[in-house]
Amino acid sequence: MPAETEPIPRIARQTPVRWAFLALGCVSVTSGVIGHFVPIWPSTVFYLIALWCFKRSSPRLEAAILDHRIIGPPLRDWQEYRGIRAGTRRTALITLWVGLAVSAAIARRLEVYAILGAVAIGVTWYLFTRPTVPEPCPEGPRSAPDEPV
Repeated sequence: MPAETEPIPRIARQTPVRWAFLALGCVSVTSGVIGHFVPIWPSTVFYLIALWCFKRSSPRLEAAILDHRIIGPPLRDWQEYRGIRAGTRRTALITLWVGLAVSAAIARRLEVYAILGAVAIGVTWYLFTRPTVPEPCPEGPRSAPDEPV
């Protein structure tokens, strides 16, 4: 079931405000890309911030990020359902726990263990409390079988 519809954000009319949203969106996309290569650096949250900024500054960049073949589907799922697909949730949790375990093994300090444990529990709780988005049907909508003539 889709999330409640929120009012359509208005494009900022003042040029400095629009440029600020545009700049923050571009910085957020860059941070999201970095997150693909740096362990424990989030990427999705930065793409969500970028989407929010582009809604208020550039419909063209908003469409570009939503139509991206890799990052577009999770953003569309969040925008429509405020939820996460089961496979995406599973990948996020595995990546989170493996990354935090490696970080804990490297750090070897009690304070770091406590912080990493709190982060792991918090993010895991958050991911499990989001609705599960239905997986799309790969062959398209099903039709009734053909009847003999």
